[in-house]
Amino acid sequence: MSMIGGGILGHLYENSQNYFITKTRWLDEKIGEIFDDAKRYIIIVSPYFNAGENRLRDILDSRKRGVHITVIVHSRTLVNIKSVQELSTLQDNGCLIKVHPDMHSKIYMNERGVLTGSVNLVEGSFKRSLEFGSYTENVNYHKEVVNLIKYVYLNEDSIEDFNRDKIKTGFCIRTKNIINYDIRHPIERNEFLSNYDKSGKY
Repeated sequence: MSMIGGGILGHLYENSQNYFITKTRWLDEKIGEIFDDAKRYIIIVSPYFNAGENRLRDILDSRKRGVHITVIVHSRTLVNIKSVQELSTLQDNGCLIKVHPDMHSKIYMNERGVLTGSVNLVEGSFKRSLEFGSYTENVNYHKEVVNLIKYVYLNEDSIEDFNRDKIKTGFCIRTKNIINYDIRHPIERNEFLSNYDKSGKY
């Protein structure tokens, strides 16, 4: 086993085609490689999805090359208007978008390799969070992950197709910005995080 890089959060351990990545920037780059190198398919399992303009373009470029793309997210990500817009764009371009109320796995894969770890496909995660991931091209492991997604995740009774028309919108009681209608969460997320006062009615 060899070790590439330096610093407690900068090591990339390599063993053949197996990598343990402990630097968030390298996770971002590896996910980009998975998207760019895909020839047949890409599978993205990310509970929260707010990829940002550049990463969204990477996914769409893969789709233009004829790559089949499947995205599975948690239903809570639909509270974010930008997430809904990005998922709608992907769906409009032929991507399969699924929503699961209990999804917590983070998986990024193409027909060759798979990355599992802690990072959601959220732009801010790569800028502020400490994340880790494990990448492998081991055939048996890859097959196990494919089977998990195909025969378990996509066959769960509670999984649904993403449907933007079913998402009702309202207005944040403080900022008046448009948000998804959820009487349990009447305050825009960023506003709530910056001001924990929960008073007010929808």
